Amino acid sequence: MFKLTKFLLPTLVLSSLLIGYQQEVNGVDLKHQQEVKRNDMNQQQVKRSDENDKVVFTFKSIKKDKDNLSIKYPVFEGEAFKDINDFINKEVKEFMNDYNEERKLAKELAKDGIPYIINFYLDIKPHIIDKEVINLKESIYVNAGGAHGWSGEYWTVFVKDENQKKYVQINLSDVMNLDKKCEKNLKQAMYKKLKKEGLYYPDFVLNEDLKKLDNFYLDKKGMVFVLNLADFGFSRYDGISLVKIPYSFPCIKKDGIIKKFLDQQGVKNGL
Repeated sequence: MFKLTKFLLPTLVLSSLLIGYQQEVNGVDLKHQQEVKRNDMNQQQVKRSDENDKVVFTFKSIKKDKDNLSIKYPVFEGEAFKDINDFINKEVKEFMNDYNEERKLAKELAKDGIPYIINFYLDIKPHIIDKEVINLKESIYVNAGGAHGWSGEYWTVFVKDENQKKYVQINLSDVMNLDKKCEKNLKQAMYKKLKKEGLYYPDFVLNEDLKKLDNFYLDKKGMVFVLNLADFGFSRYDGISLVKIPYSFPCIKKDGIIKKFLDQQGVKNGL
């Protein structure tokens, strides 16, 4: 889950109310890249499904104020996806509220002849793995009053819970043991990978709170940490660093909620 105030406060000093832009995304046929004519509500829909037709979702969009606000997000079909839809709706609502607050500020400043640029873009896409894992990627760009905007990439992971017959959100503590030894080992592993990557100050990760590092997705070979470097005091031009931790890492919980998924990937039971 992303928190707009978390990343905007350190980067958008000129804005008093930081970001949110939440849209109901116009459906677009991604395969043929054809635009669907928008209706009066400025919404479009098109059904998509995974290769096994088990996960069905519809893309919706919201555009407002000459596209100063642009949001695209999926809506899943079926009770098993209720938690995912609730999460997305909450993100979109908060993003819209933040945009509206910035818009009010822009109107007040305009009365005094002060220009105030507002651009809020949010794109949410699902990445589905073997019907067991749905990674939600939120790509964000925000410019709220500054000369330059800010962008970030945030991930939220949902795993199919066989007991509850639905997809549930998981956090870092659901995937990995987080005792002091494992926390130290994880940070050391991330540090070594960042150093090998050539990041000019990889040491930062050694002293970071794990809560700030809880931005990851799962693939078939490991968990991938996504570090928006601007969130850690780097320049916005430094972009994003990816750190992959294989499932063979000793602190991965191989008998937890992702056990079935790990079994499908051929990961042997460990802890």
